[in-house]
Amino acid sequence: MAVQDYTACLELNPECAPAHFNRAGLYFSLGDLPAAIEDLDRAIAIDPINKEFFLNRAVLMRKQNRFIESTNDMTMHKRLESRELGTEQQYQQNQQQLQKGANVEDKVKDDEAKAKAE
Repeated sequence: MAVQDYTACLELNPECAPAHFNRAGLYFSLGDLPAAIEDLDRAIAIDPINKEFFLNRAVLMRKQNRFIESTNDMTMHKRLESRELGTEQQYQQNQQQLQKGANVEDKVKDDEAKAKAE
């Protein structure tokens, strides 16, 4: 399906979160990250408990160097995933993984800053 097909679908039903999600994927493949993020924003507004929407938006935010927003979306993805699994243990493991990722991200930023200063 092409972007136009999903757009036509959304004209008939603007509250169809999967159509926004799928069109976001098409926009991404076309290199239009702002439009992809806008569609994911809309999909999340319609269905705020779909973990895949958050995961995909996190990836796009990261590609735009929007690290804080990406981390927030990954956190939400992990929280929703943990709730689906229904285990506190999985939630704690996810929190540890997120912290490790944040530590690596901080190290990369520090290294980049040092390289610019030299």
